[in-house]
Amino acid sequence: VLLMFFGGFFMTLILIIAGGFAGFILYHNSLNEKEKKHLHLSTKQGRIPYLFILSLGAFLLVILILPIISSANTNNYFEQIRKLMTVFGGMSLTLFGGGYVFIPMIQETVVEHLQWLSLKEFADGIALGQITPGPILISATFIGYKVAGFLGAIVATTAIFLPSGLLMITGSHLLNKFKESDLIEAAFLGLRPAVIGMIFSASLFIGSNIDIDWRPILIFIFVLLMSFRYNLRAAILIPVSGLLGILLYSL
Repeated sequence: VLLMFFGGFFMTLILIIAGGFAGFILYHNSLNEKEKKHLHLSTKQGRIPYLFILSLGAFLLVILILPIISSANTNNYFEQIRKLMTVFGGMSLTLFGGGYVFIPMIQETVVEHLQWLSLKEFADGIALGQITPGPILISATFIGYKVAGFLGAIVATTAIFLPSGLLMITGSHLLNKFKESDLIEAAFLGLRPAVIGMIFSASLFIGSNIDIDWRPILIFIFVLLMSFRYNLRAAILIPVSGLLGILLYSL
């Protein structure tokens, strides 16, 4: 409800913090062994790919410098490239709750503030990201391409995944220090309903940008029933929905 009326980055951040705090207050003294076993984090550690990280770091450093050393004719283009990197890089470090939760924040930034896309183009980009393999944030590739072509797509994709990926790789080496903590486990229990509420808010946002008639309602009911009745995966439901759209909208 808060995201529906007071959307944006700071509200998302407040809800994540409040959810974790509420989980600690409500659950830290009542975790049973089953919950603890389910919530324990993996202790497996992998090697940090230093060469890969250095290569990407050098590439991003060049992107930052290019607007300064480029000619007047190309300065604006490289400035857009740099802006793509800084905007999506900043978003990457605030990806609380996953891609669906993040949709309102991306929309607020790229549609309302920067005006890179129209609302319809943004909704289409989200749909395109769902059709392709990978997480929903692959829509950053579409946005980057729309703003600055092929190089923009590469930069936006790298920026949206690299910072959080590096944070995860680095942080995985510290998990053993707190994986047994009741405080952390209780916080995760509090975050679950908060994230569910954020996903529900994102679904309402996407639905509000659809022209409602009998066809999208029919597709929605079909997907809902197939998901609940047969537990079909999104990899099946999304292409089938696309085929149904082609069929129904050609009538």
